Amino acid sequence: MRVALLVGAFSSLFLTGCFFEANEDFIFECRSSDGQYAAELVSVSGGGAAGARYLKVFVKRLNGKDFKSQVAMTSTSNKLIMEWDERQNLTLIVDNNVKIHSFKNYFDESKYWKVEGGGAVFFRYKNFAGNGEVSQCIN
Repeated sequence: MRVALLVGAFSSLFLTGCFFEANEDFIFECRSSDGQYAAELVSVSGGGAAGARYLKVFVKRLNGKDFKSQVAMTSTSNKLIMEWDERQNLTLIVDNNVKIHSFKNYFDESKYWKVEGGGAVFFRYKNFAGNGEVSQCIN
């Protein structure tokens, strides 16, 4: 009897993990000032009513090359600023209460390791309380 319960518990956990369906919804895109890259904010949710919900930030090239790199995954928030500088570095600014689940400090290795220092990702917290700012792009 114990073996049957144990097998039943493991099989239900296994099947739940294998068939977790994630839905991705595009929120907005922020292009670099030179038009070579775009940062995308995507909402990922799944698992039903009690399921998980995250925001993911991807950086992709716009010149037709197949290139897309996930640079961050955060808890949900309606306040995120993506800011590009003139050297093609991206800064992500989030509200103080946002939890960062993953973060990568570069998006394009071919640029990041060169002397000019482009292709980096920076991260910063900001207190948005009482502030009318919502998700936006600065380029």
